[in-house]
Amino acid sequence: MSTSKASTSSKGTFRKIIRKEITAQLNTTLTELKTVLGDKKFDRRIKKAAKKLSSGITVKAEKKLSEKKVKNISPKKIKLAPAAEAAK
Repeated sequence: MSTSKASTSSKGTFRKIIRKEITAQLNTTLTELKTVLGDKKFDRRIKKAAKKLSSGITVKAEKKLSEKKVKNISPKKIKLAPAAEAAK
């Protein structure tokens, strides 16, 4: 499942995506339980479990690179010592 940054920008859509991924994983791992419970009960329980599991996940704000002010580095003018000037 490919997700773009634009779709995961808000908190609600991020949780929905996570919830869908959790339900897909639970569906594949608990297939035997599906035959015992039935489709409707199984789907409801998976939905509730995914909701509980996704509630603990927090959305971390992406660390944005702050644009630091960079000083212009120019070659420094070096003053020659008076003795060195006299030698020239």
